[in-house]
Amino acid sequence: MVAAALLAVGTVPVSRAANLTWNQTGYNPAADWTAKANWGSAGNLFYPDAEGDTASLTADLSADNIINLGKSVRLGTLNIGDGPVDGYNSYIISAGLVGGAASTYGSLVMDSLGSASSAINKFGLGASDEISAGIYLNNDLVVTANTLGGVLRFSGGIRSSYGNLTFDGAGKVILQSQVITGGGITKNGSGTLQVGTTAGFDGGLLPSLAMIYSGSTNINAGLLQLGFLSVLPQRTAVTVAAGATFDVNNYAVTIGSLSGAGTVRNSGGTANTMLTVGRDDTSSTFSGVFAAPVATLDRLAITKLGAGTLTL
Repeated sequence: MVAAALLAVGTVPVSRAANLTWNQTGYNPAADWTAKANWGSAGNLFYPDAEGDTASLTADLSADNIINLGKSVRLGTLNIGDGPVDGYNSYIISAGLVGGAASTYGSLVMDSLGSASSAINKFGLGASDEISAGIYLNNDLVVTANTLGGVLRFSGGIRSSYGNLTFDGAGKVILQSQVITGGGITKNGSGTLQVGTTAGFDGGLLPSLAMIYSGSTNINAGLLQLGFLSVLPQRTAVTVAAGATFDVNNYAVTIGSLSGAGTVRNSGGTANTMLTVGRDDTSSTFSGVFAAPVATLDRLAITKLGAGTLTL
């Protein structure tokens, strides 16, 4: 007797990411991210929460929306910003409530399909769209601020074991809380990246906003502006490309090394703001410009330390 068997050979199904758009437009102080009815059309069966998913908070708002996560949510891409009609209302992504109580467990886990970078794209003219929930990176992250009028704030912290952060576009991004990662920061595009801020300071102790990342700080275009003292890692290698600007903005800072051909300036009004270079003991060459152009008080004092050589 001969036994016969049939072997079916097929194609392994390809994972398909969801692409869903927020549909709540009126004033909402506590909307629920996980409510399926808030996404897409009537009868929608999903909310964004899987590797590679795209969540678009781009509906035209008639009032501000605060969206509570309430849990860790996975995304590949987040699009955020008020639509074109009103254009001035804000989306705020909060950690949210768990069991009716305020929670710090709600977070965004940025996780694209495969090894591609995850993305956060800022649209619209909202005065200050904000992510106050924590962000965890499973890939590199590219943040693009597409519009001149809008501002995107990160106030919940960004964490990763190794991820790199790239900021692009013509708009403004404010890092209002810590970045902790084994990667580095790159500034592309003509817009502004403000690192640190005293926003919300009430006269008490200043918050600890020092960034903790192991990689370099590359300012390839536009403006990187300090918003707090000693906010950059002391050993980070800073490169300012031709046409780009590094603004210490009245805040004393120590960096590992300085290279490039761009502009280093102090745009504030405090005499002798200190830039200290050389903490990583390496040698570098800076062929750009040191500037304090606004008034005679806007001075930039430079101190060289460490074993390396700084060539100007």
